[in-house]
Amino acid sequence: VAMETLKLMNNPNVSLMQLENLVKQDQSIAARVIKTANSVMFRGAVEITSLQQAMARIGLKNVKDVVVTAGLQSKQGTDAKFEDVLKTVFEGSGGAALISQAIAKSMMADQEAAFLAGLLSSIGKPVLLKAITKIEKAEILNAKQEAFYAKKPFDEKNFSLPGLKEEIVPFAFKEFNAVVGAAVAARWNLPESVASVIKFQHPPASAPEAHRRLTSIVHLANEFCKHFGYGQPAQPTNFGTHETVAALAIGSEELNELIHDIPDKIGPQIAVFLN
Repeated sequence: VAMETLKLMNNPNVSLMQLENLVKQDQSIAARVIKTANSVMFRGAVEITSLQQAMARIGLKNVKDVVVTAGLQSKQGTDAKFEDVLKTVFEGSGGAALISQAIAKSMMADQEAAFLAGLLSSIGKPVLLKAITKIEKAEILNAKQEAFYAKKPFDEKNFSLPGLKEEIVPFAFKEFNAVVGAAVAARWNLPESVASVIKFQHPPASAPEAHRRLTSIVHLANEFCKHFGYGQPAQPTNFGTHETVAALAIGSEELNELIHDIPDKIGPQIAVFLN
């Protein structure tokens, strides 16, 4: 549904009814749209109870954002032990999306493109977790077979690969998010600008010139996520000397406004988007 929504939104003549017919195919996503319409961000005098009312209240663009966000948060195919990891990944993605949008607004850049690129900047991570889950299941099966042939007891519930969650997952995220994310972007036929952000966000200077500005915006948004602890432990950063701030020519006044607004205004929005 998320993929089809992205395709549909590329049509400038898309109607609310077309989008409604698509969204209602997935009840969990439809419920998320209604919940968002009743959240503090969009709440009106009357509680929304129907998908059509919800979509009319929050608007086409916000419907797309909610649908794509909800679609990315599928836990299907991922071991329950990684649920907390997925939660931090989604928090980081939501933070990157909303902060990218805020940066783009301050620079009078394309806010919609910035939001989508920020949201999808870590799309490789959920895919990697699903791959790691498959590997772990294969290892469990091998260990079970070995125990059977050796006539030894096998405790599947307490079986685990050493360092899987603590070492292998963080290493996979760091080394392979970009390449796996780029593969997802190609499979989903995402816009070239978004695919470029996913592939070249670290470092943004390596991005093609046509997409370097957007890539730098998303890179800076992820740096703000690190600074404020969205999706990871907080790592304070001096943005006054940050090279991406300089590359984007963000003035001290705009920078200070962003630093002030992110925890006060954007932080609560992240919670709404992800719950």
